[in-house]
Amino acid sequence: AMDAREIKIKEYSLVLVTDPVTRRILLGYKKRGFGKNLYNSFGGKIEKDETAKECAIRELEEESGIKIPSSDNDDAFYKVATLHFTFEDDDDTKMLVHVFRLNVTTITSNNHTNKDDKGIQNEIVRNNNSSNNDRDCCFVLDTSVIRECDEMRPEWFSDWYEIPLDTMFADDSLWLTRVLASETERIYVEGHFHFEPGGQDKNTIRHYFMDITTTNGASSEKKKEVKMNLERRLFRALASSSSSPSTKEFNEALAFVKAVHNSFGKR
Repeated sequence: AMDAREIKIKEYSLVLVTDPVTRRILLGYKKRGFGKNLYNSFGGKIEKDETAKECAIRELEEESGIKIPSSDNDDAFYKVATLHFTFEDDDDTKMLVHVFRLNVTTITSNNHTNKDDKGIQNEIVRNNNSSNNDRDCCFVLDTSVIRECDEMRPEWFSDWYEIPLDTMFADDSLWLTRVLASETERIYVEGHFHFEPGGQDKNTIRHYFMDITTTNGASSEKKKEVKMNLERRLFRALASSSSSPSTKEFNEALAFVKAVHNSFGKR
């Protein structure tokens, strides 16, 4: 007989906060609940009668203090991924996550006075000389409003090629690396990830599939050559890998990078 049990779909929103010009990224260290002791983007469960975008805006303010203006501008705040999660030890549950990206350029309250009480102005900065689509448009963020809550501790990382993937969910090494590494074009990821039994403690993907599309054309200008240090090579390798690395394989690769740095210094 056909299995007629009902699958429960839990729907969430996440927000990536990035400064595309400097490659800084704001992540949150989870202090309690699901994802405790891991870094993640800001977000949570979508409430009744709430859209995914409304949830993303609300959760970002609750967890970081950053309030996105009511502006409907899609140049600086836009959707980058829809992620589907299933679990080997819980056939009845599926997680659906809508991921948005907020591009910002940062200031301090001492050198700018025309801001609202949550740190983001209702104005947009356009970088007309930039060859990077994501750098063309950013909201202005006063970093002094960012604050810790009882659930999350926001933390800036100065280079998104050096985010702590070894203390993040395993799927971040797949879809997030692709989003951040696409510096000359804007992409959209439809990802499906099936996790091994053991939940967060094991944090291992059994199989996955990602459909990646370009949402606007790449710049016709030649991409600026960047120095491929060890972290960036590992980051790009994970982003382009055809198979999911296990937690053990990733930790071994990261340990090797750190050992080389300790011995020879950064290259």
